[in-house]
Amino acid sequence: MKTLLSTILMSLALVASPLIWAQSTTGVDVPEPSAAKSKSAKKKKPRKASHKAEAEPVAAPAAVAAATPGMPVLSEPQLELAQKVQTGDIACDDKLRVKVVPMPDAPGYFHVQLGVKDRFEMVPVATQTGAVRLEDPARGGVWIQLPAKSMLMNTKLGQRMADACRTPQQQAVEAAAQHTPPPNLLEPQTEVVQR
Repeated sequence: MKTLLSTILMSLALVASPLIWAQSTTGVDVPEPSAAKSKSAKKKKPRKASHKAEAEPVAAPAAVAAATPGMPVLSEPQLELAQKVQTGDIACDDKLRVKVVPMPDAPGYFHVQLGVKDRFEMVPVATQTGAVRLEDPARGGVWIQLPAKSMLMNTKLGQRMADACRTPQQQAVEAAAQHTPPPNLLEPQTEVVQR
């Protein structure tokens, strides 16, 4: 079952990642290397300062002003999803630790790190299930946050990198679920509804 679920998730991620990557591009044309060399070869003389009064810059929206160059600005739904992400140094199974830290210079973006080598810059992606999902389409990283646990997967390698990662909030949800088992749907209800 675990293998089937991971296979389905990987295939969905592989199909969706080019679409997400295409949507997240900024549309800025990058000059070809030969054009860049010819421009850098010409030396420009520095301009003299103009004595004209400069116009004050127009105030930009908060999300646009805070975004770093080269990173697309996230939509309002993505920024709302980013507020639901639980951050910190999170303990996982097999004595692994995942760090989820918001990027201070880019609202809605997160650094997700497992150990020293595995680092991802992730953005929130909407899901049909209501789970919080962060993705790094360039490196293949996916962070899924459920109410009782989180997991880090690498779609390019096709493996789950960290499982059963739990923040204090997720540990509380798991403890509450263990103390109050779900109702048995096969037994008749004993409560009588009075009108």
